[in-house]
Amino acid sequence: MAGARVDVRTLRRMPPPYVAWGDGRDFALHGGAAVRTSADGTFLTPRELDAADQYRIVVSADGFLSETGAWLAAGRKRPLAFPDVVLRHIRTLEGRIVDTQGKPAAGAKVVHGDERNRLSAVAGSDGTFRLEGVLDGPGCLFVEADGFRFNGRAAPPAGEKAAIVLTKDGEPRSQRLKTLAPTLGLKERKALAARVLEPAVRKALAGGKEDERASVLEVLGRADPARALDLLTQETIEGAHVKDALRFGAARGLAAGSVEEAKAVAETIREPQLRAETYLALYDARPADRRDCLAQALLNARAVRAAPCRVILLGRIARRLRDLGDAKRADDVSREGEALARGLALIGPGGHARGVLAGELATHDPVAAVALVGGLKESASYDHGHEAVAVALAATNPAEAERVLGLLGGRATAVDRSRSLASPYDAAAPDVCRRMTVADPGRARRLAARIASPYHKARALGLMAGALANAKPDEATALLREAFATLAAHDGGKDAVPGAWFASAVGLTLVPIAESADSSLATETFWRAVALRAPLRAGERAQELSDQETALLALLAARYDRALARSFLEPLARRAADVGFMRPFLPALALSDAAWAVAVFEALPDGPDKERARPRLASLLLLDGEERWREAQHLAALSHVDDEDI
Repeated sequence: MAGARVDVRTLRRMPPPYVAWGDGRDFALHGGAAVRTSADGTFLTPRELDAADQYRIVVSADGFLSETGAWLAAGRKRPLAFPDVVLRHIRTLEGRIVDTQGKPAAGAKVVHGDERNRLSAVAGSDGTFRLEGVLDGPGCLFVEADGFRFNGRAAPPAGEKAAIVLTKDGEPRSQRLKTLAPTLGLKERKALAARVLEPAVRKALAGGKEDERASVLEVLGRADPARALDLLTQETIEGAHVKDALRFGAARGLAAGSVEEAKAVAETIREPQLRAETYLALYDARPADRRDCLAQALLNARAVRAAPCRVILLGRIARRLRDLGDAKRADDVSREGEALARGLALIGPGGHARGVLAGELATHDPVAAVALVGGLKESASYDHGHEAVAVALAATNPAEAERVLGLLGGRATAVDRSRSLASPYDAAAPDVCRRMTVADPGRARRLAARIASPYHKARALGLMAGALANAKPDEATALLREAFATLAAHDGGKDAVPGAWFASAVGLTLVPIAESADSSLATETFWRAVALRAPLRAGERAQELSDQETALLALLAARYDRALARSFLEPLARRAADVGFMRPFLPALALSDAAWAVAVFEALPDGPDKERARPRLASLLLLDGEERWREAQHLAALSHVDDEDI
C-alpha cells in the first residue's frame, strides 16, 4: 500500500533495577517530516534510531483502521526490519430501528462490536442511525431502548443498511432460539473422524509408546468398530493394554446400535478396570438393561488391583445406583469404598481417590466424608475433596455445606495462590449455591455475595436461576438479569490473562438456563452474552486473548447460531497456521461444522502438533446429542464438580 503514514514510538531502556514500561512516546524524526510508504508498501526512516532503545510503528491510512506493531529492540543491526503490517478497511454503517408496528424507535442506543472496537450511536427521531469507522468484516449490532427487549444481530455486509425491529417488553418474539442439530449425522461424522485419524492409526499399528498407541486405537474403535474388531482378529496388534483399548472403543462405538454386541465385546476385555469402565459407558448409553450393566461394572470394579482406581470406580457406581433410586445399595457400595479409601495415601492418586469417593459418601455420612479428606496433604486434592462434599451436602444440609466450603484453601501455599486464577472458594461456591438454592435460598444468596470474582459470582447467580427455573421462573429471570449486570459492570480487559474466563463465555453458558426459565428470554440472553465480547486489549498478549475469546464465543454460540459462530471463526481460519492448535479453535470448528473443521485441519502444516491433535479432533467429531455441549462447557472451564472428569 502506497502513501500510508508511519509514526514511530520509542521506549527508552532504563538502567537496573528500573524497567521500561508503558506505551512509550512519539519519536521525533529529524525535520519532523512524516514517513510514508512507497509504491511497494515499504518505508525507510532516517538513520536516527538509538541502538539501546526499543521501537514500534503505528501505521495509518484514510479508509483503514490504524495498526500498531510490536516493540522491537533496535540493536546495532541496520536497518531495523519490522514485520509486515496489514491494514483493514473501515466503512460507514447505516440503518433504521422500528418497533413491531413499524414506528421509529427514537433514542434507541445502537452499538457495533467486533474483535477490535465498540462504536455507538443513538437513533434519531425517524429511527435512523449512522456509525462511522466500522471495521469491514464480521461484527454484531446490539440495540437497547426503554420498554423494549435487548436486541442483537449480525451486522450487514458492506453496502447494505441494517433494518432492526425491536420487540416491546411483554410482546412474544417471532423467533426463539433452539439447540441446533449437527451439520452432519453421526454416520458421516464417524467417517470424517476415521479419515482424520488414519495417519495416526498407521503409526500406532507400526509401533511406538504403548499409551499413545492405546489412545489412538481407542478412538478408532469408536469411529469404526467393524475395522477395530477386524484388526483384533488379524492378531497384528502388540500389547494387551493396546488391544483392550481398541475393544473399549469398539464397545462404545457399537453401543448406539446394539448394546448386546457392545456387551459381547466388553467381555473380551482382559483388564478388569477397563472392563468396568466399558460397562459404565454402556450404562450411560441408557439401554433397557441399565441395572445389569451396573452390576457388571461393580463385579469388575471389585477385581481391580490398584486400590485408588477401585475406590474411584466404586464411587462412580454408587452414584449411579443412587440415581436409579437404589439408595441402600448405593450406601453399601460407598461404604465398601470408604473402608478401602481409609488405607490410601494422603497424597497422589490416593488423595485424589479419597476426594472422589467423599462426594458420594457425604450424601449419607457427612462426618465420614469430611474425615476422609480432612488430612489430605496436597492443595488440589484437599480442595477438590471438600468441594465435592460441600456440593453433595448443599441440598440436604446447607449449614454443614457452608462450613465445609469455608475449609477450602486450607492447604494452599503462596505458590498455589499465585498460580490460581480464582480462590478455591470462588471456584467451588457456584455449584454449592446451585444445589442449595431450593433448600435454603437465603444462605445461597449470602454465599454468592461473598464471591470476589465477578465471573464466578455471575456464574453462581446463573446456576441459582437454573435451580429455580421450573418452580419460580420470575425469580429465575431476576437472577439471570443480576448475573448479566455483574458481568457488564466488570471490565475484563484490565485483568484478563490467557486461560482466564471471559464475560462473554460465562454469559453464553447461561442461555440454556434462560431457555428453561422463560423461552422468550433465551434470545435476549444470547445476544447480551455476545455483547460482552471485549474489544482488543492493550499489551503484548492482546491478540492471543482476543483469539481465545473469539474461539470460545464460537464454541458456545454454535449451539444456537451456526452462522454467527462461523463468522467468528472465519478470520481465525485464515490464520490457521498460527492459531490452529490454540485450545478452543479446533473444538469450535468441530462443533459448528464438522466438514469445515476437517478441511481446515488437513490444510494445517504437518508436524508434531498436528499429529498430536488428530485423536482429539476425531473424538470431538464423534460427540453426539447433549454430550457435545457438555464438552463445550468443559473446554470453557465451566463444568460442574459433579460432572465426572476422571
